Amino acid sequence: MARLPQIFRYLALVVLCLSVIAVIVGFYRERNRSSFRLKGEHTKLSTEVVAEINGYERLETDGALSKYYIKADFARTFADNHQELENVYIRTYDNEGNEADSVAAQSVLYVPEANKNFTAYMKGNVDINARGGLNVKTNNIVYTKATETADIDEAVTFERAGIRGKSFGASVRMAEKRLELHKDVEIEAFESPELAKSGVRYAKINSSSASYDQNTNRIDLTDSVVINLQTKSTSSGNPQTIDATSNKAVFFLDGETPAFDQAAKPETANSKLKKLEMTGNVHLVSTENGSAPTTIEAGYAMYEKITDRIELKEGTHIVTSASGKSTDVRAAEAIYDQRALKFTLSGGAEITQDTNYIKGDLISADLYSSKKVKYAVVRGNGFVRQVTTERTTSVSAPELNVAINEAGDMKSANAIGQSVATLDPNSKADYSLVTMAAPRAIRVDFKGEGLLEKMHT
Repeated sequence: MARLPQIFRYLALVVLCLSVIAVIVGFYRERNRSSFRLKGEHTKLSTEVVAEINGYERLETDGALSKYYIKADFARTFADNHQELENVYIRTYDNEGNEADSVAAQSVLYVPEANKNFTAYMKGNVDINARGGLNVKTNNIVYTKATETADIDEAVTFERAGIRGKSFGASVRMAEKRLELHKDVEIEAFESPELAKSGVRYAKINSSSASYDQNTNRIDLTDSVVINLQTKSTSSGNPQTIDATSNKAVFFLDGETPAFDQAAKPETANSKLKKLEMTGNVHLVSTENGSAPTTIEAGYAMYEKITDRIELKEGTHIVTSASGKSTDVRAAEAIYDQRALKFTLSGGAEITQDTNYIKGDLISADLYSSKKVKYAVVRGNGFVRQVTTERTTSVSAPELNVAINEAGDMKSANAIGQSVATLDPNSKADYSLVTMAAPRAIRVDFKGEGLLEKMHT
């Protein structure tokens, strides 16, 4: 009898240890399983079980129209008609009674609502196949039949045709054929299903958030946009890499979205880039076949892939390099046609190429394949200057036509209208300054390495 208190203490300690072990085991069993995140109106559901069914199936109709179909390995029904389902498949139908979307999950909490609607809390290997060929995978969603929307607040992956990616949190708006990606977005684009399988992408995109509209075939990217494009130069056919950053961007895909068909393959949609539009602190670096890069900065940029054309606005700055010499271009707006090798600059346009300087209200320039200026037409407040070891030659006129050889030396500068040409020597031994003015035109011709040959009017 004297030892009973001690025995009880030992027994109590054993029971406590077993309880702790049970809690720990339960925790580890559940650590990778998500719990349902209920809306406020669903936090007080009935706990009274009225039925349990194995091999559960249900087709909800409105007259002759099918509304939705549910299939589950096991169903537990409660007094308020909500259900707990295991290994579940749900298929919904559109307003014409055609198959629209489907969702599968390991566990579902189904809550019926008025007008043949319901809310489904789904967890465990959730697999969404939405109209338009969009597939979304995650571990926990809230599906609302009234709005045909699946809300996700954890890691999610998606794929459609040659577009696939991931984010943290998303909203799948199935009726609108729209996917909203909430945070830490990463998207890859492939030109064919075969290239997607082999992992050979033509674009990689990162942004803070994004939305993918299947109806308009566009991906809107918001905040901290980073894009890498692998393409080919339309002028040379060489491989070309474009790295771009901006505040916002729109990625336009080519082709139209096919009508949803359960038997159709999602890859029938076109995932090729049509054009890229970027706004806010745009910075692009284009590199062709390992050559020196072309750097572009602007407030706005629009790149058309099929024409290899870049339209720039809001303070344009372009820098190219070749043979150790750089070409620096500035203007309010610019169109850079890489296929035709042309610049069209407007609004305080300036081109600095080695020792050559061209300025005007509007400049249209043809380029060599090395991206050096070959020929320039300047309109409005035209001015051209060339600096050599012997002298500085400058010409100004309302309109100028300037030709430059491939080595970067000026060949000719033809001034049209009220024109002024000056020669300013570095050595003042022979003369200090020569000025020529004419009311209609002045032609200046140069010879090798930019040396002045003649000026006439």
